[in-house]
Order: sequence, then structure tokens, then C-alpha cells
Amino acid sequence: MFKKIDVAKGINNLASTQQAEAAKPSENVFILTSGQLQEIVKQATQPLQDKIDILEGRMNAAGEIQDKQDEKINSLLNHDKLPGKIERERVEKIVKYLHARQDHKASFETLKGHLKLNDSQLSQAITALGKLYPGKYRRIKEQSDKRKRWLQEVPKVK
Repeated sequence: MFKKIDVAKGINNLASTQQAEAAKPSENVFILTSGQLQEIVKQATQPLQDKIDILEGRMNAAGEIQDKQDEKINSLLNHDKLPGKIERERVEKIVKYLHARQDHKASFETLKGHLKLNDSQLSQAITALGKLYPGKYRRIKEQSDKRKRWLQEVPKVK
């Protein structure tokens, strides 16, 4: 019977404690509309959103810079750059030489001798010629000997 009294006292104490807490004044209760709550959340998160926007802007700018660098690298790797000074000088010599000839053509061998170039240098000069004067000159292989090549100014259509 001793235990029953202790349990009964504990239950009574618990009930009176809960009643006392219920009687205490509770925290203030606010009622907000969903729009008001959204505005509070927006104001609280705006500084973070501003930082995110700045970072996105920086990332976009960095991406654009990277794209430009990639284009430059690809251009260099693909040899899409304009010819250098020496190549331009060689091109101008070829143009003058072909223009001075009555048939406006010359064999690669003749051009190598006239310009004092090796095969690689002449090839680079002819490639540069194509870049500087697209469609104005053409390479021709001789019918009887496919190894013999010529460079010819394309005749103007009248």
C-alpha cells in the first residue's frame, strides 16, 4: 500500500504542474498571411540571393573569358591565324611573279628556285596565299606527271 500512495502523489503533482504551466501566460501568438510570410522569408534570404547573383555573374564572366581563350588556342592549333610577315612577303613575291607571266602560272619547282625556298617553306607560302587571296589562285597537277604541280592565277570572268 505504501507504493500506491507514492504513485498517487506523483500523479497529483504532475497534474498540478501541468495546470500551473497552462495557467502561465504563453508566448505571443502571431497570425500571418502566406504573402506576409513570403515577404519575411524574402527579406531574410535577399542578402544571400544577392551574393549568389554576384557569384553567378562572376562565373559567367569567367566562362566567357575561358571561351575566348579556347577560341584562341583552337585557332593556333588549327593554323587559322593570319600569315606572319615573312609569309606575307613570300606571298607578295609569288603574286608579282605570277602576274608578270603571260600565262599567269608557274610550276612549284620554278617558284622554289625563284624564291629560294625549300618544299616546306613553299607549301607554307602557298597556304598563306590561299588565306590572303581566297579563290584567286589554284593548284594544278600536270596530266602527264601527277607529281608535277603548278600554281595558277584564276582567270577573271568578264
